[in-house]
Amino acid sequence: MSVFGTGFVRKVLGLKPRIRRAAVYRRDNRVVLCPESETTAGVWIPASPVVVGAPEPGDLGRQLIHALEASKSGVGHPSVWTGLFDPVLQAAGVPSRAAFMQSAVRVGVSWNATGVELTPCRNLGTKEGFDEIASKAMLLPTFTHEQLGAALLSALDNAMACAGPG
Repeated sequence: MSVFGTGFVRKVLGLKPRIRRAAVYRRDNRVVLCPESETTAGVWIPASPVVVGAPEPGDLGRQLIHALEASKSGVGHPSVWTGLFDPVLQAAGVPSRAAFMQSAVRVGVSWNATGVELTPCRNLGTKEGFDEIASKAMLLPTFTHEQLGAALLSALDNAMACAGPG
């Protein structure tokens, strides 16, 4: 009996590769991990559970994998957008998006058949949000939990170094 991975089966069927995504934020030394799910309209939105990250790289790497595993595709497209980001604000301990954006940094994380990619983002402020810095992206084809957590912390530092007008 042959066993084929999901990526192989999707390729044979002509389907796009399954991507899992998460957003990781740091504000005032608090790391917040948020899975992202793709709606039926192809828009990525915050999902649950949103968690505050552990201080140790190995534990943080494990938490990131759990966040990525919580990422879904084909979820219903929201008709109401207010409140979608509230779990992130609560985990960050801030009352509003404006307060959050004053000093937050973000790393976009995607996981597919090639590995986990960590992309630092520039904070462009409340109106424009975050902009990925593709030239700073880091791909980890293989990793341990500790290596993943350490790479995430490094990517957050890179995002901080490229901070825009929060």
